[in-house]
Amino acid sequence: MKKSKMHRLDKIMLGGMGVIGLIGPLLDFVIIRKVNFPVYSIASVYASYGLWIILLIYSLLKCKGEPEKPQFVRWYIGFFIPYMHIVFVIFGFVIAIILAKLLNL
Repeated sequence: MKKSKMHRLDKIMLGGMGVIGLIGPLLDFVIIRKVNFPVYSIASVYASYGLWIILLIYSLLKCKGEPEKPQFVRWYIGFFIPYMHIVFVIFGFVIAIILAKLLNL
């Protein structure tokens, strides 16, 4: 039985989207100090699309002849990016609220 490893570009995409999705709400909470209008969280969706487009172009150029291609860096993932991003943003807001309560901000 062969162990299926995650492709390097898939790790970069999921990790990058996670970091982008977590940083946006933290910036919203620290800079604005309220969660009325999440400016950085909404702007981070565009950063996620930028990361996806860069990785998509890179995978098209470099992974052309490889037998194992990335599973998450595909053209149709563009439809799922906002939903994946919302999950990371929710975790980011939860972390920001917990940090604010702990640090009495």
